[in-house]
Amino acid sequence: NKKMEETENESSAKIAAIGQLTDIDTLRSSSLLDMLREYSPSDIAKQLTIIDWELFASVKSFGLLKCAWDKKSLKHRSIPVIRCMTRLDAISHWSATMILLHEDAQQRAEMIRILLSICEELYKLKNFNSLAAIVVSMDMVSVSRLKQSFALLGKRITKVLQEFQVMLNPVGSFKQYRKELKHTASPVIPYFGVYLSDLMFIDQGNPDSFDNGLINFDKQLLVYEIIREITIYQNHEYSL
Repeated sequence: NKKMEETENESSAKIAAIGQLTDIDTLRSSSLLDMLREYSPSDIAKQLTIIDWELFASVKSFGLLKCAWDKKSLKHRSIPVIRCMTRLDAISHWSATMILLHEDAQQRAEMIRILLSICEELYKLKNFNSLAAIVVSMDMVSVSRLKQSFALLGKRITKVLQEFQVMLNPVGSFKQYRKELKHTASPVIPYFGVYLSDLMFIDQGNPDSFDNGLINFDKQLLVYEIIREITIYQNHEYSL
C-alpha cells in the first residue's frame, strides 16, 4: 500500500544518505558534519558494517599469497585486498578530519563522543575493522594532542575509549584483540590489518625454500592457517 511504499522510500533515502557519509570518495567533506549529527550512531555503524562486509567477503585466497598487495608485479591479483587497506586508512583519516574540522574544544569533544558512540555500536555488531580504524584515529598525533577536548569527554565515554585502546593495543602482536576475537561468535568482521601484518611478518622472516632446495613447508603452513581463518569468517555470512 501507499504507506508501506512511503516507508520503504524513506528507508532507502536514509540508507543512501548514510552510504554517502561512509563512502571513501566523500569521507573528507566538511558538509558531512551535519549528517553525522543527524543520523544515529547505530545507523552509521550498520552502514559501515555493510560496506566492510562486502569488501572483506570479496578477498580471495590467491590475493593474499606472497603478500601480493605489497609487490608491484603481483598487485593486479590483489585488488580486493588493496581496497580493504584503502578503506581502513580512509575511515581513520575521515574520523580524524571530522574532529579537526572544529576549532572549539567543546565541539571537538562532541565529535569525539559521536565517533566513540559509533564505535560502541560497531562493537555490538562485531565489526572490529571500522572499530579499529576509528580508534586508531584517536591515537594520531593531530588528534591525541587535543588534551583539552579529551578532558571534556566525561567519565563514561573516556572509559569507553580507554577500553577500546587496550583491546586494540598492538603490544604483544595484538594479544588482547586476538583474545577478544577468539571469544566472539560469528558472524564477525575481523580487523583486516592484523592479518596483513601477520602475512608480511611470515613472508619477510622465512625463506620460501632452503639451501638444499627443499620447500619450507612450515612457512606455507603458517600462511595457510591465516588464510584458513579468514575464509572461516567469510563463510559465516553477515546480514543486517
